[in-house]
Amino acid sequence: MIGIDANVLVRYIVQDDAKQSKTATHYIESHCSISSPGFINSIVLCEIVWILESAYEYSRNDIATVLEKILSTRQFHIHESELMWRCLQGYKEIQPNTAVNTDKIKKLIVLSKKAFCILKLKKTNK
Repeated sequence: MIGIDANVLVRYIVQDDAKQSKTATHYIESHCSISSPGFINSIVLCEIVWILESAYEYSRNDIATVLEKILSTRQFHIHESELMWRCLQGYKEIQPNTAVNTDKIKKLIVLSKKAFCILKLKKTNK
């Protein structure tokens, strides 16, 4: 199983640089399969959200759609996928520029930290 970096995924999604997008597309489509999926961890998903929001000015709906597609793709193995689905649901529920329920934000932060800690523990225990 190979790991997929946020930059590779962004190039694959956005297709904004002909050479890099072609390379990313070839890499993902030739190395990720149902029998040998590409590994994506929660930190990569967080980076994708940040990049799409800040650099590409994607809307929250568009980002949620991208995340749903990534999480649903059988050619990807998502670390802690159930947790990431819950984080996505929380992301969709929090509306920008409105009064935000801080309990939901705290819950998302705890879930994100849990995902990161699990990943770190697994790497440490190898």
